[in-house]
Amino acid sequence: MSFDDEVEKLKKELESERVGDPARAERVAALERMRELVERGIASRRIEFLLEDDEDADDEPSLLVLYATTSDDLGAIFYEDGVYTFESDDDDYFADVPGTSDPTRFARLLYESLKLGLPAYELDLGEGG
Repeated sequence: MSFDDEVEKLKKELESERVGDPARAERVAALERMRELVERGIASRRIEFLLEDDEDADDEPSLLVLYATTSDDLGAIFYEDGVYTFESDDDDYFADVPGTSDPTRFARLLYESLKLGLPAYELDLGEGG
């Protein structure tokens, strides 16, 4: 076995130790794929997506949906048991997106929820601050 082969073997062992919970790693990977999909589909100066995964916290990994100019949290995307969901605390503006296992369909539903909610959100943001 060459030096490079040994290094690669040790690197894979170390990587598997770092991954820890394989289900969590699967959720993070699914959210990373979703981030790529929604960033392409919702190419906007208004919206940013931020993967949040603090392994030390008890929180589930999520993909935060942020209003770009203020960094306000508009909601979060979760992935569990093969299903994506979007939950927002701003029910006055943004409809939750029910769970679906189809990433493309989910991205379309999220697009519609954000598109319909942002006009009122921005008007109220301008009036209130």
